[in-house]
Amino acid sequence: MTDRDGRPDARREPELRREHDAVHEWDAAYVLGGLSTDERARFERHLCGCEACTASVADLAGLPAVLRLLPVDDAVAIAEEARVASPAPAPVETRVGAAEPEPDPEESRAGTPAPVADPSRGSRTPARRRPGRPAPRPRASGRPSSPRRRALVGAAAVLAVVLLAGGGYALGSSSGRVAEPTASVTTPTPAVPVAMMSLVGGAVTADLSVTATPWGTRFDWECAYAADLEGTGVYDLVVEEIDGTRTVVATWDSAPGGAAGLAASSKLPLDRLRSVEITAADSTTVLTRTTL
Repeated sequence: MTDRDGRPDARREPELRREHDAVHEWDAAYVLGGLSTDERARFERHLCGCEACTASVADLAGLPAVLRLLPVDDAVAIAEEARVASPAPAPVETRVGAAEPEPDPEESRAGTPAPVADPSRGSRTPARRRPGRPAPRPRASGRPSSPRRRALVGAAAVLAVVLLAGGGYALGSSSGRVAEPTASVTTPTPAVPVAMMSLVGGAVTADLSVTATPWGTRFDWECAYAADLEGTGVYDLVVEEIDGTRTVVATWDSAPGGAAGLAASSKLPLDRLRSVEITAADSTTVLTRTTL
């Protein structure tokens, strides 16, 4: 929220700071899809007014594409290491100790001395309480795990195996059969498929989808090459803004059989983009193009 001069409303600064402190570590969980529906909605509201968190999410936007390159066996090993390295929470009594004995009001009035605290428990004596008031319940000393911890230990490890590896490995499966894909925990912004027109004699054909995100625009695409071009070139994904500015958002090598699962992100919002093109990296010749 801003004042009439467009500056941040100083009255809301403490509230915004508290919210930032509470959710600023959710960036990786958000990118990996490790937040619950409510957490995701809360974080997206925060992104609308926080440049630091928006920049952090933009920096992490390529993480899912990187994890797709992780071999399944390595991902399984990481998941197992994360599971073993995550200690189980200690029992409450081992963290807070047994409750100190409370003095009996009747005994105190009769002249019976109040019990002395055990020296091994430190010099602090137990607080007196009114008769009839129940003793306070001991509280655990540790904080609950944050969504980022859940995501990095759970999502980055397990999702890297199950989701980002295409659901092709079943954790804990003795038969090694492929697990059925499951629905995502969160509901991401729908990707919009767009048709790309192949130019230059069909040298490159491509299928593209674009997704508007809080940090800009995400692109997912796959492409195939003419037989005489397979494995021989380097290509750029280029976006053109409404004002004519052109920006390369991705570069990749061709490979036999085409390329699938390609992904990239840009800080440019979708409504500022006019077109998306694939060109040869050493040329301005447009091989395939679509207008947004």
